[in-house]
Amino acid sequence: FKQKTAYEISLGLVGSEMCIRDRLREASRLLRLNATQTMALAQDLFELGFITYHRTDSTRVSDAGIGVAKTYITEKFGAEYFKPRTWMKEGAHECIRPTRPMDQDKLRELIREGILRPVKALTAWHYRLYDLIFRRFVASQMPEAEVVKQRYAVEIPELGLRKEMEHYVEAARKGFLEMWTMPMGSRLQPCKVKVKKEPRPIIRKVPTVTLFTDGELVQLMKERGIGRPSTYAKIIDVLKKRLYVQESRRGKLVPMPRGIRIYQHLKEHYEDFVSEERTRKLEALMDAVERGEVDYQEVLRELYEEIKRLP
Repeated sequence: FKQKTAYEISLGLVGSEMCIRDRLREASRLLRLNATQTMALAQDLFELGFITYHRTDSTRVSDAGIGVAKTYITEKFGAEYFKPRTWMKEGAHECIRPTRPMDQDKLRELIREGILRPVKALTAWHYRLYDLIFRRFVASQMPEAEVVKQRYAVEIPELGLRKEMEHYVEAARKGFLEMWTMPMGSRLQPCKVKVKKEPRPIIRKVPTVTLFTDGELVQLMKERGIGRPSTYAKIIDVLKKRLYVQESRRGKLVPMPRGIRIYQHLKEHYEDFVSEERTRKLEALMDAVERGEVDYQEVLRELYEEIKRLP
């Protein structure tokens, strides 16, 4: 093996305030909650008035939201840690954020003392999801972090293999890291590479099909323009209930024989109607109807004529 190590100072960009796909993905990664569980808990928090509307893909931050972050950050860390951001300015809704400048500990204290009396008792999972939303939102209103990054490479010349990796080892200036952790797989500590004189490569079979968690699938649907913020969790829930997919012990969604057969049948006979491209076009048409650019009756008429031509 040949080991090379380099250090550099880089800016760790702050994670944006939460929209629905971020919340579903982070709840899946950090809390091991599926999309249905996350949406149910968020519904409770919204109805109890602890978070803003939770079925939105907006990243807009209102003046009220900035005020919540400012109050908490200045009291907790000082005014120098407050760096307001509004992000996207359009949209009827704003991002998913806490409604008050109180973290999980403060919320527990106020409820325990009877100052806040929610009509529905909060479980440990409610507090965990609230904590995730609160910390990520507050972090989005704080300065960037300066971090030290370690880069190293491992080579096996005999096999013609080379692998380069890097991760963060320490924070030169914490910034938003006071409230939010580093990205998945990153640890703020130096990596120790053990070098063997005679390495023996291990050959493993790698699955050819990529499996996704609930959160990863939501992110994929968002990237490909499939579904709406209010339907992400519902889509995944239907797939599970109808046994088209099954969740593994590691939280991955595994296609089941029934789901595979139905997919193959639909693709063989109705590919034009169930393709991702057709879904994206329908999403675009619905947006155009909402903006008043297209007559919805004309859209329905065209779709009906297409369906009539099916064998």
